[in-house]
Amino acid sequence: MVNMAFLAAIAGMVFTAYLNAANPKDGTNFELDAIAACFIGGAAVTGGVGTVIGAMTGGLVMGVLNLGLANMSVDQNRILLIKGLVLLAAVAFDVVSKKRGKPSFIGLIMRGFSGKSSDGAKALAASDLETAQPKVNAVAEAAKIDITKEPGV
Repeated sequence: MVNMAFLAAIAGMVFTAYLNAANPKDGTNFELDAIAACFIGGAAVTGGVGTVIGAMTGGLVMGVLNLGLANMSVDQNRILLIKGLVLLAAVAFDVVSKKRGKPSFIGLIMRGFSGKSSDGAKALAASDLETAQPKVNAVAEAAKIDITKEPGV
């Protein structure tokens, strides 16, 4: 809790220094950017685990989108509409990919950079093979484990 309060205070000071002014309405609609950054970064809609690298990537995408649209002099209402559509597309992509059993887009990118395979197509083929393999019955495997002999269980 204390760490988050400290980081929020630092972020507020940096934002105020960036604007050279303070306004009570500063920071409105930042929650849309934060949620969109998490979903773009690969956090699952239905819950689960997201990565710090993914959230940072999503934040970078939202920051570039904000600054790019502002530099193009797009109306603020249209900027919110575009950011909402980007969030909707990220959520829809996540839901569809999870129904198919595929990893998220950021997961595919991270798998490609991890060095497990040198080719993106090989990574996709490997993920297809992993999903096609029959799953081991977890109950049968748990019944085989003797908890009195296994340390650290």
